[in-house]
Amino acid sequence: MLEFDRSSRSISRTTQVALFGVIGVCVAVFGVMIVLLISMGSGARGVSHFAQDLFSLRTAVYFAGSAILAVPCVVLTRRFGRRMEWERGLTWLIALTVWAILVGLFAFAVWGLRAIVILQLAWSPLVPAGIVLITTGLTRRAGDTRHCATCGYAHEQAVGERCPECGSQWQRRGGTIIGEVKRSPAMVFAGASLLVLSVALILRPFYFGAITPAIPTQFLIANVTNGTSSSSGFGVNAWQELMARTLSPQQTAELFEGLVTLRSSGRHIDAAEAAWLDQQVIASAVAPDLIHRYFVEMIVFRIEGPATTEFGSEATFTVYALNRTAPFGMIDARMIFAGFSVQGEHIEGSLIERYQTVYAFDPSTHTAEFSHASPKFTFHSEVEGTILIEAELWACFAPRPALSFGRAWNPDGSPAIPSGVLHVEHVKLRHELVVAPRD
Repeated sequence: MLEFDRSSRSISRTTQVALFGVIGVCVAVFGVMIVLLISMGSGARGVSHFAQDLFSLRTAVYFAGSAILAVPCVVLTRRFGRRMEWERGLTWLIALTVWAILVGLFAFAVWGLRAIVILQLAWSPLVPAGIVLITTGLTRRAGDTRHCATCGYAHEQAVGERCPECGSQWQRRGGTIIGEVKRSPAMVFAGASLLVLSVALILRPFYFGAITPAIPTQFLIANVTNGTSSSSGFGVNAWQELMARTLSPQQTAELFEGLVTLRSSGRHIDAAEAAWLDQQVIASAVAPDLIHRYFVEMIVFRIEGPATTEFGSEATFTVYALNRTAPFGMIDARMIFAGFSVQGEHIEGSLIERYQTVYAFDPSTHTAEFSHASPKFTFHSEVEGTILIEAELWACFAPRPALSFGRAWNPDGSPAIPSGVLHVEHVKLRHELVVAPRD
């Protein structure tokens, strides 16, 4: 008679702690990846922008809510698993899958339609979960009886060295297995459903075009303003579909504001989107505050130079601009530079002469500074202390033909602006220079 040692199914305390630690790290990484995807997909740039989103109140609410959702997922799944006689590992896998789905849906409650970018990777956790469910549903075992590992022959007491059903050796390693095979059609169906859903998400570019008219306008606007308007969000060109629809004033304002935010964050806006923005501005189709924001955030000026220098040394200061105008757009920008001043006194000769009156921003280069000669001057420090350096300019925005004007000054020192200009922004830049004694 052969005897079989039943292996203990209990897990040590150390193993449990390690397992929960690994699960905690995976959950944290999963949450950070969702925040990263939403942050970068909605126009944030660089590590600082991502860090700002990661440590925001909204993210804290998201992590707290995700942790709370884990409790009912684990409790209900374990209770259902005991009824269905699931193994512990399968129970945890299903609980984790359900939790991941709920966390993805919860992201929409926290971030709104910004979370639409999750659809781009939603299929990735469904594939392994579906495969595991199908495999487990076909091969899972229940009970404590021993069976032949080859044919499944059941016996309460092994007789002889070979299985009477198939002739396999009992004594070989892995010759027997505990539990009777009990296939679960429901589990197989659930796994197959997850695989079908994942395939549907992967292949969405091939069929979403046929159901494009059924996609809500708000989702299309969210897709465009997240910077995924071509095909990465829904598998269709969301912008073309939006332009084929009649937008309400509220939807127009939402799309306008979203595109301006996208442009200001440094993300790419294509020619069609930029042309639509220009048309809304020219037609005054949105609120004045949005139009003002459109102009103010189109070009950002700054003055650069050293923060400190020694007495008797020279310091050079230059005016730069961050240009966000679109290539070949309907609205362009020009700058009229009035000159530099030191401690409130105008620097003679720093005003741009007539033949250099208007600086054209080069939209094709996307450079962060003026083409050709940026306004600059060199200061010779002859007084110790803090020196205030200022630069004054006017930025003019208008259709290209209206910007072909020369320099003319009003008696109050401001430039004469022709009637075709849509917006004028008076800009004063300040920079403090500390002049230290020479060592």
